[in-house]
Amino acid sequence: MSDTKDGRRRGRPTRCPVDSLRTRVWFHAVSLRTGMNAYALEKCFHPLQVRYVDGKSVRPRLWDRYRDGVMIPKDKFGVDNLIDRVEEQVPFTAWWFRHVLWRALQPKLLSQEEIDEMLFAFPDDLRALLFDDLQAQFPKRKPFKQEIVAQLSHFGHLDSLAIAMLMLRRSELIGSLELRDLALSLYYAIQPALMQLSELEKCFPDLFSYIDDQYPPWIYPSPSERMRVVVFSEGKFGYKQSYATKTGKTLIKKTD
Repeated sequence: MSDTKDGRRRGRPTRCPVDSLRTRVWFHAVSLRTGMNAYALEKCFHPLQVRYVDGKSVRPRLWDRYRDGVMIPKDKFGVDNLIDRVEEQVPFTAWWFRHVLWRALQPKLLSQEEIDEMLFAFPDDLRALLFDDLQAQFPKRKPFKQEIVAQLSHFGHLDSLAIAMLMLRRSELIGSLELRDLALSLYYAIQPALMQLSELEKCFPDLFSYIDDQYPPWIYPSPSERMRVVVFSEGKFGYKQSYATKTGKTLIKKTD
């Protein structure tokens, strides 16, 4: 491995935590619906790669890596698409891998047009909360108010979380503290319901931790000063001890 001109190390690009999270969620969705562990799933979807030598199985452990989020399955048209192959046998699993939430969480910059396009792609019941006159050629987005937050919080699924993240992204584009606070309030309100989703059972601590790190609440000691607040409480949301111990303290620090 060599260095680049600016002193950085060459090698594989850093894996985005969002891709790791969505792979883990997808794996657990597949595992739940099939009742299979990583070994059984590898035998099912990669039978030619599982061999037996001296009575012991030898395999690439691809599905172990998907389970742990250290390998991301390819999801491109025109190649051996594992997401599609699994979907054919285990319906409603590709939805978890391709959900708009993961695009909303990616660090890539989104324009307002892209955000609106993603919001308009939600099912009709959610679009009706977000847009006026869905039959219009160019539906107008409704102001994001507390009443909408209250209604979205009752859905309690990945769509509501994705909307909260998209509204956070929009608040950054337009510099709206009010929109940011509303989006964060929706995110906090739906956390208990998200924790009840079996597909997120093993991943929600890391998912919430990633979001909390990217979008912490702010306080304003003065008009010209902004403070970033990160609050972790041990046992919050029933996190496993290993997670709670790692983040069992409160930090307050300035942002750049």
